[in-house]
Amino acid sequence: MADTYTTNKAFTKPSQSSYVSTWDIPINNNLNNIDTCLGGVTEVNLTDKSDYTLTLGNVRNTTIKLTGALVGIVYVRLEAGSGGLFTFINATTGSAGVLVLAWTSGANTYVINRNNTQVMYADGSNNTWNPATPQTGDITYSAPVTVLLTSIGAGGDYSISNAEAKNQFFNITGSTSGTITITFPTGYTPAGLYFFRNIAASSANISVVLGASSLLLDAANISQMLVCTGTAWRKAAPVYT
Repeated sequence: MADTYTTNKAFTKPSQSSYVSTWDIPINNNLNNIDTCLGGVTEVNLTDKSDYTLTLGNVRNTTIKLTGALVGIVYVRLEAGSGGLFTFINATTGSAGVLVLAWTSGANTYVINRNNTQVMYADGSNNTWNPATPQTGDITYSAPVTVLLTSIGAGGDYSISNAEAKNQFFNITGSTSGTITITFPTGYTPAGLYFFRNIAASSANISVVLGASSLLLDAANISQMLVCTGTAWRKAAPVYT
């Protein structure tokens, strides 16, 4: 009878009466694989890739460090049916790159921001990624980002950079008569509180945009607290003049 294997990490399950006098081979292999699952680190270079399916050798490690220069969206995929707890380190470079955890089957995805370490639970039964801890470095408490409407012009768009998106405070200044959109990076998944201080001399409409979700800020000369759920914006408190 042929050997069978465990679902998530493919440990060997010897068949009855097999490995007579050689039982040490599957036992030692399984112990080595268990040791890797508990403390192993593997590095995956994603340079010049748009898709990468994690190998069995990758997923047997508890920590997966992702490196390389990204030029666009790169999907790091797990085989359907696999699962477990993983720590992902996004050590990639490239200002235009976005790192997305995905599956070989199923539409569920999760973005890991650059220079972040994220513990993730992979539900192999439902092909879903679920964060087990907050991402490190999501929000920084540095000097406010200034959005100058005058330099954008009516109907323009201010694209928040990946570095700016990690700030919590945004000052909106200048003057324009048209609608302005403040757009967060594609694939970015901020979560937490943000403060928008609209001190523009004059403005018609200002919308904060994240993917398909947008929220219209209140009138000029107000401060608005917003909460980002990771996929949508919500007003977190009344406006303040």
